[in-house]
Amino acid sequence: MRNTLFLLFFLFCSLSACQSPQKPEILPDGLSRWQNTPFVKISSGWIQGTRDKGVYSFKGIPYAAPPIKNLRWKAPRPHPPWENIYQATTFRGMSPQFLPFFGWVIGDEDCLYLNIWRPQSLETNLPVYVWIHGGGNSIGSAHYVPDYDGARLAKNGNLIFVSLNYRLGLLGWFTHPSLRSGTNKDDDSGNYGTLDIIFALHWIQSNIPAFGGEPSRVTIAGESAGGLNVLSLLISPKAKGLFHRAIIQSGYTSNISKEEADKKASQLIARLLVKKRRVKSLEEAYHLLRLNPSAIRDFLYTLSAKDILSILKGSMLGMIDEANLIADGEVLPFDGFTALEKGNFSRVPVIIGNNKEETKLFLSFSRKDWDTPLYQALGFLGGMRWKAFYVDAIADTLHRWGTPVYVYRFDWGSMDTNGESPLGPKEGKRLGAFHTLEIPFWLGNDTIQGFFLTGRVFTKANEKGRKDLSYAMQVYLSAFVHKGIPEGENLPRWFRWKENEDHLGLLFDANKREKNIGYQTFPVTMETLFSYIENNYSPSEQKLIRETLGLPQSF
Repeated sequence: MRNTLFLLFFLFCSLSACQSPQKPEILPDGLSRWQNTPFVKISSGWIQGTRDKGVYSFKGIPYAAPPIKNLRWKAPRPHPPWENIYQATTFRGMSPQFLPFFGWVIGDEDCLYLNIWRPQSLETNLPVYVWIHGGGNSIGSAHYVPDYDGARLAKNGNLIFVSLNYRLGLLGWFTHPSLRSGTNKDDDSGNYGTLDIIFALHWIQSNIPAFGGEPSRVTIAGESAGGLNVLSLLISPKAKGLFHRAIIQSGYTSNISKEEADKKASQLIARLLVKKRRVKSLEEAYHLLRLNPSAIRDFLYTLSAKDILSILKGSMLGMIDEANLIADGEVLPFDGFTALEKGNFSRVPVIIGNNKEETKLFLSFSRKDWDTPLYQALGFLGGMRWKAFYVDAIADTLHRWGTPVYVYRFDWGSMDTNGESPLGPKEGKRLGAFHTLEIPFWLGNDTIQGFFLTGRVFTKANEKGRKDLSYAMQVYLSAFVHKGIPEGENLPRWFRWKENEDHLGLLFDANKREKNIGYQTFPVTMETLFSYIENNYSPSEQKLIRETLGLPQSF
């Protein structure tokens, strides 16, 4: 078998003018040394990727055993080795989830795969950027939309880009006494999606040298629920030392206690028992839950993923409310994100920010009054609320413990002081600088939400300014991934939070012709948010705005 592998390797090299014709060197840890070819030996065996436009890509690599059958609701396990060359040429795996708009259940429990892009070169010790997708921890995957493609950032930033899938929804975050054995704390935690991401980071530590990567320079990054997951890794004792910088894009903090999780699970299981006609009533279901945990466990393991999801109803965008991180005391601390305030987190350099009009993406699906002052107010104030709660407040907390923090706000797409937007008057008012819009700018891609919004948002008219801004953002990001400081020649200096009171963070914007990067000059707090609302809107408008944005009526 080994001779066959080497023969294939040399044949490939001769046909593709491989730069290194020597026999691949296997290092003491069992990995191959990076030799600028699509053949790589990792801990599980040989894999073959592809090369195109200056990068190598390795797609659909299994980083853990499939979490199926008796491994459902268990911490991830190592993937068994394989004998033949694994073809890492196509994306694989998408955790079961609701398809947006249609409500169909798609995906497969066999979903623990990751993807790697790296430049075509012999260079080694490259830094590693790990992308954690968003979607409310209930929809999405590493290849859900082409916006997540890592080829351009890998090439432009001279880095290794890794994206990964993890378990979602009730398969990713779910706990109940009937499922806990008491013999394995990780298995009993309920935080399986979080454990998947941590397991992938362990895999990267062990295997990324085979791709020419440097395990001591790993940056984790995520948007929305991906940002939530990045924050959870900051406070997880099990993730300590597995990453060295963090990027939080439109993230947030949210978790429930184990007691709350058990109660929610009991309610869902009771409904499933009735739906599947194992009992006649909810009262009988709760009686069974109390008296026969082994029967409950057996019942849950007979269900398909579709059966489990059938008890829920996805939103228009497919997301559910039941995918909650659990403060279990093992994977996540009992006090949840309060750990940040206590200083119990990984002290690594952090970039954190959000978009100016986050909520317009959601408003555009639920409201038709986009050409009204109220809609514009809700869009702007929704972004302001997000910034106050989940950017500036978190930056303050991290800064207080001596963590280098770099803050941004992404403004591209919003209306300027002249009432103009690079999206045009209609989409500027309807969508503006909406949730997720910054992703392709950081990664250098030309789609937004796949092809769903691309034609409406990325136009020929705004291409020049858009690409100028995207290039600058990639420069900042690449410098941060390489050395922990976001900077770039001929770019405005990105000051640390509170390093300069007049330059608290960067404002990323551009007109149709060129980038426009400015500075945030004051922190956004609950006080400034409420003061703005009170000074600019009538009492009746204030009441409606607070109700819509989930704000208290007084502060």
